[in-house]
Amino acid sequence: MRRFLGVALAAIVAGLAAIPAAAADSTDVATLKAMMKAADANVHSVQTQMSTMGVSSVFTVLTKPLREHMQMASGPMAMEMYVADGFIYMRIANGPWQKHSIPSLDSMVSTLRTFTDTTQVTLDPDVVEDGRSYGVFEMQTPTVAVPGVPPAPAMTMTCTYDKQTYLRHECKTASLTMTFRYNDPSDVVVLPPDAAAATDAGPFPFPIPSPP
Repeated sequence: MRRFLGVALAAIVAGLAAIPAAAADSTDVATLKAMMKAADANVHSVQTQMSTMGVSSVFTVLTKPLREHMQMASGPMAMEMYVADGFIYMRIANGPWQKHSIPSLDSMVSTLRTFTDTTQVTLDPDVVEDGRSYGVFEMQTPTVAVPGVPPAPAMTMTCTYDKQTYLRHECKTASLTMTFRYNDPSDVVVLPPDAAAATDAGPFPFPIPSPP
């Protein structure tokens, strides 16, 4: 479970992060970075489907107001999480819901900046999928470490993006695939009543507990 969380963490951060500010000096990369940043500013929802280590997960994020729903794995590996109203609601292996205050936003932003500042980006030739042309870039990601989760190794992630909207279409490594869907009216995040009724258990726990 924890190994899966480590790989998932690296994938989520790499997939959702914009082109990093410290990318190699290149007019083409800088232009792509600016266009993707502008495109991301207009996103009000994104659903990410991820498959890694034989496990499928779905992440839905609404940006205004911020609400997230993450459903990872199934059976004894299951973990479900909501972010809403300043709290994280989480249950493991379909157990009882736990409610925790969200970690410091400054700390989270600092971690993300550290990650993106050390990512290397290169541009690749366009590809055609289902008759549609997509731009391509590669990210060389560093090791991602969070307390309580084994460090996720550095990886090479190849991403395609829509050349009309500059939104990411798909990102892949040797062991995972992520696909993205944006601004779909069907993407909603509703906190279940039993999760909302959970008692506040204090700050989000590290290390992350494993299933029994």
